[in-house]
Amino acid sequence: MTDCIFERISECLVKCRVCDTELKYACGKDETRLRRNCRSRGIGDTIKRLAVATGVDALVKKVAGPCGCKERQEKLNELFPY
Repeated sequence: MTDCIFERISECLVKCRVCDTELKYACGKDETRLRRNCRSRGIGDTIKRLAVATGVDALVKKVAGPCGCKERQEKLNELFPY
């Protein structure tokens, strides 16, 4: 398992870029210190984790824009769950 990579959504809410888990935390705390293991539901989550770790996801979004990644991830999770 790998650690979640959190980005701030609002003042007291963060979301993991890898597994899309939202997490509330004490307002005023530093969200970069939050630690949590990402949980894979299937092969789609594993592929997304690999794309985030290598930077491929950011490159694709920058060059091609929206690509349907979320829908493809969900479909692969349904077809090949863990």
